[in-house]
Amino acid sequence: MTTTVSLTEMKVRELAQGVASGAFTPDEVIEASLARIAEVEDRVRAWSILDTAGARAQAEALTAEAKAGKLRGPLHGVPFGIKDEFHIAPRSALPPPAPIVVPVTLPPEYALTWSAAAAIGAEGATMHAGQPGQRATELLPATYYIQARRIRTWLTEMLTKLYADFDGLLMAVAPTPAPRGLSATGDASLLACWSYLGFPAITVNAGLSDENLPLGIQLVGAPKTDYALMRLGAWCEGVLGLLPPPVVGPMPA
Repeated sequence: MTTTVSLTEMKVRELAQGVASGAFTPDEVIEASLARIAEVEDRVRAWSILDTAGARAQAEALTAEAKAGKLRGPLHGVPFGIKDEFHIAPRSALPPPAPIVVPVTLPPEYALTWSAAAAIGAEGATMHAGQPGQRATELLPATYYIQARRIRTWLTEMLTKLYADFDGLLMAVAPTPAPRGLSATGDASLLACWSYLGFPAITVNAGLSDENLPLGIQLVGAPKTDYALMRLGAWCEGVLGLLPPPVVGPMPA
């Protein structure tokens, strides 16, 4: 194969036309794609799961079909990625051994987070200044705000030390199950503190309450460990499984 444009720089239509015409094969396309991923993945971190063996096996089969003139469709041999929000065949995102879960108690100073977080709300209030429904935090003295920022830095440094022995903290995402109906999304107080501190957090479905309302857990990572936290969340979701489909119909009284 000879081409003046790298296979990884071609548009979808160009790849599809090239495979259909025999200018290059699905094997060559996938190898070029995998080489490019290997070149930049350590910086980009775009993939939660990369099924290299599976991709090559499929490309081999698609190459044989293309050579026999049997194209499955207009995108025959064009590789693509699937967002991990969609259901795909289960695969482990973490190699064995599985993570070990042990009880941890947050230091008593963590309680300061709720008070300081309210003061930091002045940042958002400033953006809405002058709009109807003035927020109380707009009236916060500057010295209070500065002290709240200092407390945030102190708490962040203290809590980050917990992660010397752990990859993440697992805890409730809300004090109650999800509310019934669509008028509210629930109590976010257990999430807000981690957002205030700048710690990444994700939510994983953990089952249903006695009233068939969703229950959730949250996993909290150290600052700037988003990628590792997503891998931990994928493992947790694989262990807990997916919730059953929601009941379609009138909401029970």
